[in-house]
Amino acid sequence: MLFLTLFSHFILKMKLYKHHFLCIAVNIVIGLLFNTLSGKLSFDSIQKYYHFYLVSILTSCLYNLTYVLEKYYMFFKYIKSYEILFFEGIFELCFSIIALIITTNIGYIDNFWDYWDNLDGNEIFIFFCIDFNLFSGLYTYIIST
Repeated sequence: MLFLTLFSHFILKMKLYKHHFLCIAVNIVIGLLFNTLSGKLSFDSIQKYYHFYLVSILTSCLYNLTYVLEKYYMFFKYIKSYEILFFEGIFELCFSIIALIITTNIGYIDNFWDYWDNLDGNEIFIFFCIDFNLFSGLYTYIIST
């Protein structure tokens, strides 16, 4: 909530009201209480896994920046949402293929050919059902807009 609100304020020029600040404060307090009481957040874990916390904060920050930039492109640059999703999907496909090639050649992280040899028909069927649902939803969205 914090990053999303701040990016919206600075990029989209949205005005922040008292209820925005109250919501951010409540979310931060509840999140800290939950993580502290569940044992996920302690001084030992912060010292031991500080890099995990930094990467988690950076990832959250970048996801929220992506959402705000997509809204900016749609509202101010008049780019259609399905065009943004299409190019985002193309970039993610390229990066996934590159990551697959790297991890397959290294061998000890992930091996695509071992997975391919152990693949059964049920997994392929489920994959095509999910793809069909995604593409039918996309086509419905494109046709209706």
